[in-house]
Amino acid sequence: MPNSCPTPDQVVAAFNCLGYPASFAAVGARLRPKVDAAVLYRQYPSREVLGEVWLCRTIPELPESGGLADTFAACVFTLLETLQSKRDFSLAWLSALKVTGPLHLPEMHDLHASLHKAFFDWLDANHRNLSFPDHVQPRDVLSEVADALCALTVWLVTIWAADRSADYHHTRKLVEASAYLIDGLLWQREEFGQAGLLRHLHAMFEQPHEQVLKPLLDMLLKPDRVRRLASPVNLVEALRAFGLPSDPLP
Repeated sequence: MPNSCPTPDQVVAAFNCLGYPASFAAVGARLRPKVDAAVLYRQYPSREVLGEVWLCRTIPELPESGGLADTFAACVFTLLETLQSKRDFSLAWLSALKVTGPLHLPEMHDLHASLHKAFFDWLDANHRNLSFPDHVQPRDVLSEVADALCALTVWLVTIWAADRSADYHHTRKLVEASAYLIDGLLWQREEFGQAGLLRHLHAMFEQPHEQVLKPLLDMLLKPDRVRRLASPVNLVEALRAFGLPSDPLP
């Protein structure tokens, strides 16, 4: 029996056909050429590790040119298309990770690192087009921004896992909306005065809370709108960590 290890995609494809609980021996027997289970275990100590290795290899090298919205959406869609291509395995893999805790498990360390590097490298190459409050230098917060994009990506993956719409249409719309939102917040635009909306939000936070921000949030966050606006608001709160003050100024 050959001892060369198949690619992660080949192993995942076998699990996708046989079912997530299938043994490595059964998977090895299904592969062509057949592979001994011990060879698979040495390369992939668990199904959870296998899933992470598989996804890490699909993270694209982001092109240096292009806007933030298109770049973020392209990266997320690549991950989602990969998950969708082996949907049975992917859903079982995500469920297995949740058994022992949230998605930020040790098994996800390499995936987060790979995704973070892709976002960080792209942000670094395009830092002159990013917009932050005057006292924040873009390169000082690139790691935090990359972390925020990683967190948003993981959230979108969890949305995909629960999405039963045709061709995961609901998730696709959320990816596009999230991409436009972060682009509007962080990307310099002529129509926004050569700034992103985060800079203008920061200016609003510097004003007395009761006079400016509270009426605006009260208007937006009426009970019938909270559900719809929850995710954008959460994203704004995450971005506050590197630009907006923790508490409204008096």
